Amino acid sequence: MERHVVEKLLAGDDEASAVTLAALRSGAPYNVGDRAHPAERHAGVFGY
Repeated sequence: MERHVVEKLLAGDDEASAVTLAALRSGAPYNVGDRAHPAERHAGVFGY
């Protein structure tokens, strides 16, 4: 998925979208998969 498409998906006004969008726009690497994964696999990504 192209970077500009990911940016459009992060158009929400919540804090998570804003932080993620800022990181993406500053050049952070990203990966968009085409299959589902269990929630516990991503728990560390969203933790503080």
